Amino acid sequence: LDEGRGEYQETLDLMLSLPMDYAHISICTPFPETDIYKEVLESGLFERDIWKEFAADPTTSFRPRFINQHFTDQELHSMLKQAYGSFYQRPSYILWRLSKVRSVSELIQKGVMGLKLFKENYAH
Repeated sequence: LDEGRGEYQETLDLMLSLPMDYAHISICTPFPETDIYKEVLESGLFERDIWKEFAADPTTSFRPRFINQHFTDQELHSMLKQAYGSFYQRPSYILWRLSKVRSVSELIQKGVMGLKLFKENYAH
């Protein structure tokens, strides 16, 4: 709830230092009946019980809220994108993944996937 830019960078640095094949990164989303959701309600970070309201009147426009005192939702999404890029676009990671390729068709498949990800992240 209270993680700032310094803690974010420490977490990212730790993730990049570990010998992992894959990374899954997410933004804190408090769900009902969890300790973190209760903490958010008690602290006043959520001005009302949004899940209770949704349960009483479900709408297609409802979006779960992210929670961080220091960043907007847009900043959190940008940081998430940066973290994935930092992990998966490292030359060492790309070379390691390429060393695992066992066929031309697999190489083509990975190349197509890589181009798709590149376009999604950089072609705006």
